[in-house]
Amino acid sequence: MTPKEKAQELIRKYYRLGLHQDGQSLNWMEAKQCAIIAVDEILQNVYDDRATIGRRNLTDKEYWTEVKQEIEKI
Repeated sequence: MTPKEKAQELIRKYYRLGLHQDGQSLNWMEAKQCAIIAVDEILQNVYDDRATIGRRNLTDKEYWTEVKQEIEKI
């Protein structure tokens, strides 16, 4: 999954989660902030292993950094 696809998936998951809570909801920007928080947590704890994303060989940290950048663009 590309960083952009992962960014979109994370935001959608938080957005849908907010829609299914009784008496609560998350708007798109709140879902986006939740996704950024989640990626920040991953970045604080990620090891520097290599992962092949498509044809690119990225470290896990590089991948999640790109995911965060994509979330911020959305």
